[in-house]
Amino acid sequence: MHLPPAASHRVVRSRWHLRVLLWIAGLGGLTCLGFAMTQPLSAAFFSLIAILVASAACALQAWRNAPVGLLRWDGQHWHWTALDTEQACQLTPVFDLQSVMLVSIHSAAGRKAWVWLEASSGGGNWAALRRAVFGSQRAQNAKHKPTAEDSLQDGDFA
Repeated sequence: MHLPPAASHRVVRSRWHLRVLLWIAGLGGLTCLGFAMTQPLSAAFFSLIAILVASAACALQAWRNAPVGLLRWDGQHWHWTALDTEQACQLTPVFDLQSVMLVSIHSAAGRKAWVWLEASSGGGNWAALRRAVFGSQRAQNAKHKPTAEDSLQDGDFA
């Protein structure tokens, strides 16, 4: 099996992710408004507003603190400058919408990060990055393909 060629992608805070957070906060606000129009104002309403504001603030803070850096595939291993620059890391695709991807990155030191990748923000060749993401995943799965010997338990016979 041939591994995909080298590719790199600049990782920035995802505008798509921010838009989703804003939509969710907006829907929560509309829910509160609907609740306020049908019920008399009470402690439950103010609790709902407080929960909405607190969760929106936490989500925006997490978005602001999202890791940024350069994600690079050298043809053999993934490297990400926001983790350990000299050590290879493992990248796993989690969610794919063609022009937006959520990936999980695990460093050799045990650190883990979830990163949104966008076609519009990388400044590189998105198609090459996608080939590298899914090609490296296929190669990793091929390395760890279970064999008949792996499935045998103590006392089992082939």
